[in-house]
Amino acid sequence: MYGVSAGATDSGTLIDSGTVTVSAGATLWLASATIGKSGMLETASGATAILSGTVSNSGTLYASGANSLIDIAGVISGGGILEIGNGTVEIGGASSETASFTAKGSGTLELNNAGAYTGKISGFGSGTSAHTDSSEAIDLAAVTYSAGVMGSSYSGTTTSGVLKITSGGATVASLTFIGKYTSANFHLAAGAGGSGTVITDPPASVGANVGLLGGYIAGSFVTAAGGWGGAILREEPPAQQALLTPHGS
Repeated sequence: MYGVSAGATDSGTLIDSGTVTVSAGATLWLASATIGKSGMLETASGATAILSGTVSNSGTLYASGANSLIDIAGVISGGGILEIGNGTVEIGGASSETASFTAKGSGTLELNNAGAYTGKISGFGSGTSAHTDSSEAIDLAAVTYSAGVMGSSYSGTTTSGVLKITSGGATVASLTFIGKYTSANFHLAAGAGGSGTVITDPPASVGANVGLLGGYIAGSFVTAAGGWGGAILREEPPAQQALLTPHGS
């Protein structure tokens, strides 16, 4: 393993095998790089790797640490993996690399040109099980969110599918996902400060559980006049449901 512990600039970097880690708080600028199939460039917490030139990646770029950033400002190819842990992978232009979210992560895939991203996305929203990690996000940075104007639809099988994002009826992004999803798994909202459009996979059961709890609370308590002009709150046992008897019994 090789570590970058302070600001550094490099060109023609070759990571054929093993891991190069940009240490916490450090910044690495790469004018060009080649990452082999067994190689990895990883960012620790608060670290930044800026890839400004041509990058050939058949290995892995891993935004591991919290608040870390891998900024792909140049051209990337090679069919490698963009792994997203608790940091952000930002893609400035076209890319066909696969973006892989790690389970229980809190990272972000930021697409500055969403229409030019043709890679596949895997692991999105995976916490302890599928669709339970709403802290992972996909940021369509250049797509302004507008309620009632933005729309999304998902079409796929149990193993993969395509999420289509529209604005005013025009398609602004088509994202391919690996895994089992439905349209209900994707939530669109404005990004920080109203900038961009952020996609999350909210936990499917949270809203339903809150609704059930609210219904139980509302139906389980009744009020009566109190001696001091207030109200007394007490729990009322649930009403018994009538039993249905089959005809002819």
